[in-house]
Amino acid sequence: FFRFEMEGQLVLAPFKKKASVFVLYTGGTLGMKPNEDGSLEPAEGYLEDQMSKMQELSHPDMPTWTLEVLEPIMDSSSMGPKDWAKIATELEKRYLDHDGFVVVMGTDTMAYCASALSFIMHNLAKPVIVTGSIIPFASPWNDARRNLIVSLMFATCSDLCEVCISFGGRLLRGNRSRKMSSVDVEAFDSPNFPPLGETSAARFGQNGQVALNKYLLLKHPRGRLMIHREVQSNILVVKINPVCQFTALRLVVESAKALRALVLELYGNGKSSYKGALAEIITAAVKKGLIVVAATQCAKGLVNVDAHSIGREMISLGAISAKDMTTEAVVTKLGVLIGCGYGDEKVRDLMSRSLCGEMTPDTSQSLSKL
Repeated sequence: FFRFEMEGQLVLAPFKKKASVFVLYTGGTLGMKPNEDGSLEPAEGYLEDQMSKMQELSHPDMPTWTLEVLEPIMDSSSMGPKDWAKIATELEKRYLDHDGFVVVMGTDTMAYCASALSFIMHNLAKPVIVTGSIIPFASPWNDARRNLIVSLMFATCSDLCEVCISFGGRLLRGNRSRKMSSVDVEAFDSPNFPPLGETSAARFGQNGQVALNKYLLLKHPRGRLMIHREVQSNILVVKINPVCQFTALRLVVESAKALRALVLELYGNGKSSYKGALAEIITAAVKKGLIVVAATQCAKGLVNVDAHSIGREMISLGAISAKDMTTEAVVTKLGVLIGCGYGDEKVRDLMSRSLCGEMTPDTSQSLSKL
């Protein structure tokens, strides 16, 4: 059985037996095999062979699965907007034939990919679970096996209609996720939003069940699935720091012809010690027609423009607050909105709204309740 957790109470819920799940392998550690030198590399048919040997996947409660490889196999550090759109297109082709989807990829840009897919796949009505591993199948102990099994289980949950990351036994909203470690098997977290689901023998018994926090899930959409294939990449992210050269940054902003948006990662809840220099950069960027977004460098927290004069001044100059969005969500959301061809005012308006759970509405009131 799959369980749903609502306000702390577990309720058994039906799931579709022998559901059909489409698995798309794009690359990454989970599907790699050691070569003669011991280095990991892609091997044709290796992941399918490993999955076919897994007794867990033959359990009557597990879904049937179909695996395809997205060519060319890529390291996730090389993936970008065109690749995210390609993944979405492949899922769209099989959308009516399967109950859920699992995307297996590398972990380096997984949070960016999951965030991007959440905005690219508009009106998504089925689960899309993104996963991978830190340790490959070939190791005697690895997280590849567990992550794959749990992802397939989550992909059969009909109440899920969003893009998620399944890693380390937890299910995280894709556009709320961040990679927190390059060595821990619980590599991902969702600092500003609770997990959507989890596995835990201590809490849910010894029957291998998964649980969802049903009250946190997105509502099922009313319209048809739409794929926004054009994702812009002309976005500059700058992390403000004590030795930041604001003169050089201003020159970049003023001279970059193709630049469409500037994301400033500020201290804490949206501060900078260089108030005058930052104001000049924002003014120059807005004058040039750039969309300026103020985000926080902190993994947890938000940009609170009302907390200090600097925040209020940034907004008055034309910047937008990212609120509690991750930088991964900010840049991919900007990329999709600009790619849709919206005008600057429309993009500014939509950046301030939650489109698919990427930010907490009325953040100042809601964060304390999580």
